Amino acid sequence: MKARRRSGFTLIELLLVMAILAILATIVVVKTTGTTKDAKVKATKTSIATRWLLGGGNRKRALTWVREAAAAPNADFYVHTEAEFALWEMLVREKNIPDAVVVARRLAKDFPENKELIAFLKTNG
Repeated sequence: MKARRRSGFTLIELLLVMAILAILATIVVVKTTGTTKDAKVKATKTSIATRWLLGGGNRKRALTWVREAAAAPNADFYVHTEAEFALWEMLVREKNIPDAVVVARRLAKDFPENKELIAFLKTNG
C-alpha cells in the first residue's frame, strides 16, 4: 500500500509563518512609531484644527477649548505644546498682543530655536 500524500501545510509550518510575520510586523510598528517631537506636534495640531472645525468654527469656542487644553495639568507634552502654539496664533490673530507675548515666552523656553517665536518676541516684547 502506498502512503497517501496530503496537500497543504502542517500546523507547525503555519505557526512558523505566523511567528515570522508577527516579528516583522513588530519591527515595522517600532520603526514607524518612533516619531520625532515635531511630527507629534503636527499630529496634535491637526487634531486641534479638526475639533475647531467640528465645533462650528466659532472663534470664542475655539479659543476657550485651546485655553483649556493648554492649561490642562494632565495633558501630554505634545498636546500641551500644540495647544499653546494654537493659543499663541489665535491671540496674535485677535491682536491680543500682551497675552500673546506671555504665551510666546512660555513656548520659547521649550523651543528657543523657533524663528517665528524669536521674531515675534523681538518685535513685541
